[in-house]
Amino acid sequence: MHSVGRAIAVLGLVACGPKPTETVPEQPPAEPVVEQVDTAVSGLYHVQRDARRCAAPACGGWWLLDVNRPTTACPTGEDERCYAMPGTQLPDGALVQATLKGGPMGELSVERAWGPVGEGAKSEVYQLGDNGVRCVRAPCESISAAVVGGEGVPVSDVDTTAVGKVDPEALGEAIVSGTLFAAGSIEQRDETRVFVATELWLPVAK
Repeated sequence: MHSVGRAIAVLGLVACGPKPTETVPEQPPAEPVVEQVDTAVSGLYHVQRDARRCAAPACGGWWLLDVNRPTTACPTGEDERCYAMPGTQLPDGALVQATLKGGPMGELSVERAWGPVGEGAKSEVYQLGDNGVRCVRAPCESISAAVVGGEGVPVSDVDTTAVGKVDPEALGEAIVSGTLFAAGSIEQRDETRVFVATELWLPVAK
């Protein structure tokens, strides 16, 4: 005769015995979460219209070049020049104090702009302004001419002969406010120094 109790005990041992090892499939590693961060750069740029023929916004915008530098700081790193999408109205060849935001096709935000007068040979760009010096007789070196980012040199006058026709009132206002930019050089003439301009940039009204 079989014992019911013994059978139950045997079943209990079977139920409490070691379970077969379960194989858990390996999960692929989680993809890293990359936060998209807009990079922005700011500076004084020389702008040139993009004359390439293709669909906007890839073409038809502006090329930006850092003033007085061999390369340009772009949102994607140092390059010969940066590209800004179309949308900003500027004179071709203008100077702009601006911020460029984004990637290869940047968005341009202009703080101030200066329109070009004349088409001189490529040279360093200076910022000129009243240095506060006053004299009892001429010549008086009351204008500071500083390579952008450099130290100022006092000069007595700005020679615009090579530039062509210039509005003297606009020129004077730009010098007084320190917002005149010019390409050219400083020359010694008799007992004074003069800035000889080959191209000017005057403030553009907003």
